[in-house]
Amino acid sequence: MRNHKLILIGAIVALATIAASCGDSGSSSAPAETTTTAAAPAATSPDDGNTVYVTANDTKGVEAEMSYDVSTTTVKAGEITFVLDNLGTVEHEVVVIKTDVPFDQLEIGSDDRISEDLSVGEISETPAGESASVQLKLEPGNYVLACNIAGHYRLGMRAALTVTA
Repeated sequence: MRNHKLILIGAIVALATIAASCGDSGSSSAPAETTTTAAAPAATSPDDGNTVYVTANDTKGVEAEMSYDVSTTTVKAGEITFVLDNLGTVEHEVVVIKTDVPFDQLEIGSDDRISEDLSVGEISETPAGESASVQLKLEPGNYVLACNIAGHYRLGMRAALTVTA
């Protein structure tokens, strides 16, 4: 039954994203919990001012690379919807960390992860080829968006986000 609810919620989020890309200026709210759906090109959707679309990409090989493409690096404080579109080949996540440390200079621990002590929320591990979303209430400040699966931050899966008043 839970899977049916997730599919229904995912369909609602997908329809809201499609409606926004068709020029609908009305607002819609995403569920407070992380929602996972089949992947769609989220990061290419128009910026509606309160949504951050994150596309996760990765390449395998001797020199693996990982990256985030984000639709915007500045949003206004308040309810912000984060949408992760995992176009990679492995699981990815988005951890939202409030910090003044530059986004590419967070300390990496011996477990090849960064500290989540300052995390204000996240989109949990999302399988390759799927999308997920979460809505968080953010205060003004500097944030880092990071995939904190071992090694992913170090390989480049990170981005800066500024939240203005």
